[in-house]
Amino acid sequence: MGTLIESRGRRFGRYVLLGHLADGGMASVYLAQLRGNNQFAKWAALKVVHPRHAGNERFRKMFITEARIVAQIDHPNVATVFDCGEDSGTYYLAMEYLSGQTLRKVAQQAVLRDRPVPLPLAARIIADAASGLHAAHELKNDHGDSAGIVHRDVSPHNIFVLYSGGTKIMDFGIAFSNERSDDEHTEIDELKGKIAYMSPEQLQRFPIDRRSDVFSLGIVLWELVSGSRLFKRRTEGEVALALMRGEIEAPSTVRHDCPPELDRIVLKALARKPEDRYETCADFAADLEEFIISTGRAAGAQMVREYMHELFADEIEEHSTSLRKASEIVKQVESSELELTTTASQDAPTIEVASVRPPQRGSRPIVWLAAGVVIAASALGVWRALQWVETADVAAAGSTPAVHVASPPEPEPEAAPALDAEGAEEVAAAVADDVEPAGEVEDEELAAPEASEGRARRPRGRGAQRAPTSVRETAAAAPAREAPREATVERAPSASTASASGPRPMTEFE
Repeated sequence: MGTLIESRGRRFGRYVLLGHLADGGMASVYLAQLRGNNQFAKWAALKVVHPRHAGNERFRKMFITEARIVAQIDHPNVATVFDCGEDSGTYYLAMEYLSGQTLRKVAQQAVLRDRPVPLPLAARIIADAASGLHAAHELKNDHGDSAGIVHRDVSPHNIFVLYSGGTKIMDFGIAFSNERSDDEHTEIDELKGKIAYMSPEQLQRFPIDRRSDVFSLGIVLWELVSGSRLFKRRTEGEVALALMRGEIEAPSTVRHDCPPELDRIVLKALARKPEDRYETCADFAADLEEFIISTGRAAGAQMVREYMHELFADEIEEHSTSLRKASEIVKQVESSELELTTTASQDAPTIEVASVRPPQRGSRPIVWLAAGVVIAASALGVWRALQWVETADVAAAGSTPAVHVASPPEPEPEAAPALDAEGAEEVAAAVADDVEPAGEVEDEELAAPEASEGRARRPRGRGAQRAPTSVRETAAAAPAREAPREATVERAPSASTASASGPRPMTEFE
């Protein structure tokens, strides 16, 4: 199959389109590569619906049904469909990529090179195709009933011979199936097949079954053996008339080395009455296998491979070169996409949310400065509280009415800089994360001296007189003295207070 590789690949969903393979009445086929994670890659033949059918709902259903039907046929002689989908309104199905040529190209090349297809190899190719068709005919639905598949377009164009020697049946686009809806069948009936390869009942639009495909495959075998067309005429009307009434001669009348056994097999497949043909493609294939054995010559995939390499040596080399070129184009496409992604990520703005990322040690000086201010303010408040307690003890120790000497006003501590919500959360997070727990306990002890337990501090040293045992005794000894005004300790909020509300939820960040 010739492949026209494009100079630049283009994205189509999960695939990279790389070149054109073929055109049909319903769709075009492209060489593509499926790309996945971990450098996963798979060559594919991507069948893409023509734009003129994009808005046709019945055609869309028919196309999807084709993919669903073929995906269920698991046989080595049927081209595998492994994906189906839609991208920007264009429907596609992905088939395994086949390295080889259509049987039409094989027959043409055999005539051009004057190398007729050896009869055992012709029987091998058609027997493999019959096995693939039989697998399709035997397909059952989920309920165990026959799906009733009839290919309806069996021709040299839809039989593919691999360079490796295998044979595949392709293109179930107009296949009949019990799984299709009535409107799908109507759409199919409106599409023209290849009249020169139709069975008489199909041409007359009579009910058909698998024996219709037997007749079509018989035409293909006749032409492959003889090297000429069976129903070729000047007009389609003449083709139809010859197919319905024309005499079908044995292939040996054209190719004289064709043995009677092969004549018999071909003519049985071409019986105009369905009941006179092979009942199944499996029966057809079995007789061809018997013929191959009777020739005494090997006719396996290896023999077909050697024949294909003899006919298509130049094409095989070109095919390998095309795949290498296509691989390089895929790398270029992915490199361009990676560059665009990297550029976009660098240009994108970065948003930092302080409440959800704890500060790193040494990375936020403003946090440590704010934390130091809070701790210093707390210590100053504690020191002023201790000064008031010492003053009260000294006043209580005197025998004469104590005169309260007010301490000179201490300079007001500089107010801590106001912190916004984000700064407060950073301070709380820094203190909670980095201040040792022991420091928090010591602060609590300093903030609650022994006076809180009902005892006043006693001055120690020589000359000290006995002080009243309690604040009440002092008050009784000096009834006229005005009780000292309680010192007000203004404490800065501790770390535990600052973080009491906890970090703000992520959903609340501004």
